[in-house]
Order: sequence, then structure tokens, then C-alpha cells
Amino acid sequence: MAYIKNLSLWAFFFLVTPVFVLTALLALLIRGADAAHSVHLSWCRFLVKSVGIRVHTIQSENLLTEPPVIYVSNHQSLLDIIILGAALGTQYRWTARAGLFRIPLLGWGMRRTGYIAINRGHSAEARSAYYQVARGIQAGASIILFPEGTRTRNGRMQTFKNGAALIALNAGVPIQPITIRGAYNLLPVQPGQWMQRYYPGAVEVIIHPPLMPADYANLKATDLSATLARTIRRPLTDDDEVESQSIE
Repeated sequence: MAYIKNLSLWAFFFLVTPVFVLTALLALLIRGADAAHSVHLSWCRFLVKSVGIRVHTIQSENLLTEPPVIYVSNHQSLLDIIILGAALGTQYRWTARAGLFRIPLLGWGMRRTGYIAINRGHSAEARSAYYQVARGIQAGASIILFPEGTRTRNGRMQTFKNGAALIALNAGVPIQPITIRGAYNLLPVQPGQWMQRYYPGAVEVIIHPPLMPADYANLKATDLSATLARTIRRPLTDDDEVESQSIE
């Protein structure tokens, strides 16, 4: 029974998402990038409600809503994209793997909306992309970054890479640290299973006070990364991370 329910949830996701993608492309053509992103936010809110994710935003009074802002978050699960969309509800853009931009129509829409391709396999190209992201932020775009690079494989927060810090130091705009807590429990990594099992439940999105440019302008990238990691890790107690690993 649980298998059938899980299969139904994934089928629902793959049936609904193309409808929102086509709607976003239409909005992009008619009303521009912000309208397309608003469709993305509607997709996020619709999915979290439909599949039983209860998103609790904590310290929402800290949230910076006027761009440009660099939102920096830990990366617990594939669900983080829709969780952050539902929790923040602001205008922002994503970085994404360069391969996604080669998908017909979708790649065109992502570029026109302001998403930025990152080639993780080539350090020189990745560094060039960092400066491209910084220029986009300086032009007025907010962005969400996951300094871990990839989602956790075991529920524990990984070491932060310096890319997000380099982007921030070049852009010189406010940084908003965010902690996602509980998302790994909803969709833990399950090696060897062709269909990952999903567990409905609650997630906390903790909005930390922002770092203003004057707060970090004199820091090295490694020091800024360490500062962000400490802030974001603080709400993740050992008990949280041990619980994440205990899911079978």
C-alpha cells in the first residue's frame, strides 16, 4: 500500500510540473521574467500543500524581500527548491547545472528568466560563472545559493565551498543565511532504489539576520564561508542529524 501511495505521489509530481513549466514559459513571453518566477512560486506552494509538507518559517521578520539579496542555505534534499519557494515567496533566481540549459525550450526559458548555468566539472568555467552571477546580482537580481554544492547524502551538513562567498565579495550586497531543518527526513537518500520513498511531514525554514556588506567586506572567502556555515549549522543539533541518518 505504501508503495502504491508513493508511486502516486511521484506520478502526480511529474504530471503537474509540466503544466506549471508551460505556464511559466507563457508568462515569460507575455509579462517577463518576474511573472515567470511568480509561476514558479505558485508551483512550490501548490506542491508542498498537495504532498503534505508543512513548512514553518521561523524568524520571518529577518527576511529581506527587496533585491538584490544573496540567500545562502544548507542543502538537505531534492525538496529544498519547493520548500524555499514556499517559505520565501520573493523574487530570486537560481544557479543550475549547465546541462539543464541544453534541454530544448526549458533551457531557453531558464536563460530568459535569469537563471545562471554553472559547469561544476571545470573550475575555470565555474569561476567565470561566479563573476557572471555577481554581475547579475549587482544589476538587481536576488539569488539562492547552496554552498555545499550538492545535497547531503547522510543528513549531515557538508563542508561549505567558497563559491558563494566569492560571489558575495564580488557583488557586495546583503547575505541572508537560511537553515532548512527536517527536509532530509522527508526524502532521505536511498541508494539502490529506482524510486525514492517520500515521507510527508514538517520542515522548518529558519531565517537568520542578514550580513550587510560592511559586515563581511574585509573577510577572506574562506572566513566568510566559515562564518556562514557556523550560522546555518547552529540550529542543526546533533540529535537532528542523528535522527536524519536513522531513517531506513
